[in-house]
Amino acid sequence: MKVDLVHYNNAALGDNPKEWQCVLMDKVAERATGHTPNKKISKYWNGGIKWVSLADSNKLNVPVIYDTAKNISDEGIKNSSARYLPKGTVILLRDAAVGKVTTLGENMAVSQHFVAWICGEKLHNRYLYYHLYGRMNEFQRIAVGSTIVTIGMGYFAKMRILLPPLPEQKKIAAILGKWDEGIEKLEKLITAKKALKKGLMQQLLTGKKRFKEFKGQKWKKIEFGHLVYLSKKKYDPKKSGYSLRCIELEHIKSENGQLLGHINSNQQACVKNYFQKGNVLFGKLRPYLKKYYLASFDGVCSTEIWVLQALETLCCNHFLFYLIQTSFFYQATNVTSGTKMPRSDWNYVSEIPFEVPSLEEQKKIASILNVVDNEIEILNRKLAGLKEQKKGLMQKLLTGKIRVKV
Repeated sequence: MKVDLVHYNNAALGDNPKEWQCVLMDKVAERATGHTPNKKISKYWNGGIKWVSLADSNKLNVPVIYDTAKNISDEGIKNSSARYLPKGTVILLRDAAVGKVTTLGENMAVSQHFVAWICGEKLHNRYLYYHLYGRMNEFQRIAVGSTIVTIGMGYFAKMRILLPPLPEQKKIAAILGKWDEGIEKLEKLITAKKALKKGLMQQLLTGKKRFKEFKGQKWKKIEFGHLVYLSKKKYDPKKSGYSLRCIELEHIKSENGQLLGHINSNQQACVKNYFQKGNVLFGKLRPYLKKYYLASFDGVCSTEIWVLQALETLCCNHFLFYLIQTSFFYQATNVTSGTKMPRSDWNYVSEIPFEVPSLEEQKKIASILNVVDNEIEILNRKLAGLKEQKKGLMQKLLTGKIRVKV
């Protein structure tokens, strides 16, 4: 991605270009907040006025928000401290998921959990969006609170912004916008690939779609406990003279089979489950989190994780890995014991019959799905790289360490 840049070499690190001003935000933008109309009065709600609230937290940190989970009415506006905010207003979440930011794609209202800025003639709204986005760590650091962290409005009354001339603001925003466009395209491609995988799994793992060389072969109905062996081999760090990599539930990312990290087994004194490379791990605690992993090394894991070994005469580990990702397996494991901390019940799950093909067909199915997984992983690495490029460029553009031609 080519960007027309001119390096700013005249200032020491930490200094800013002489043409730039450090000004109070309130000098260049009108600051506002929002409100929640009385929830007990129905006529204040569902009146077609889009209303950004905590329910929209997952829609933030993108340049523009267009849709909201809830909407209010004119009556709700008139009988509360909520107000219409014009299209282009920049909003920042100051409670809960502090620091998330976006720009209104049309006239909307917001809840009291947001601070909003209506930009004046000296401040470009998209430049402000990137400026605030770049300060997210700062916002999260200063937020306080025991139940829900928050930033008081007094902080924003004193907040300053580093302000280039307006044409330079627009050019900086346009450059960073190109990175956002690339990120959005990759994210859509990844979403499409995941949908393709989900569809393939549904077709291939139920026998609705068959490979021509296997079409004459019938699938066998076998209880899950006869397909796999539940390993119960334990590892006690107090008795062992060696250390292994240890996986806890929080190290497994939900719903995608990726490992986020691990610790040293000697860091915890409690007994663990031992696993080997090729074993399939499944989080039995809170199974609705859908935590699973195909082990790529020998190690130990939390006793809240099942260690599953496919019985090689009937099942292969890679097929098992995809089988436990299906909706029908999830429905089975979601029948749990315990109330406050639900756990999948092995006695129940082990007796559920699944229809499975021959080992050869299992391997073919697993190989096709593995290709899609690899494609998704490549795209995820590209996405991470693009985000890192944007982060580095944004830091330099917003501090004047790199200047743009206007």
